[in-house]
Amino acid sequence: TGRLRATLRGHAGSGLCLQFDKVAMARADSREDGEPIGDEDEGDGFMVSGSSDCTVLVWDLRHLWKASGGGRASGTAVNAGPELVKRVLRGHSGGVLDLRIDKHWIVSWSVLA
Repeated sequence: TGRLRATLRGHAGSGLCLQFDKVAMARADSREDGEPIGDEDEGDGFMVSGSSDCTVLVWDLRHLWKASGGGRASGTAVNAGPELVKRVLRGHSGGVLDLRIDKHWIVSWSVLA
């Protein structure tokens, strides 16, 4: 529709890259309590983002999807923050410039600081 669906806040630095997969990672990954992060029947998604703050954030978009009206074009834009971040991956010494995901892996790349 070209309309803003959500504004996500979580990184301390600039967002430099992200990967989104509506279903593949949601079924493969699970929270600490063993429940899947997403459910393809509800249109949920899984996203990872990299930042100049040297972190990769793993986002659970289930609640965001519901709050923004699901698949309805008339849904209102939502502001969301750290409550959607399920994991913070650290280890880079420079900004995370690129990443890729599949149902088993998150691979990220950065420059040396």
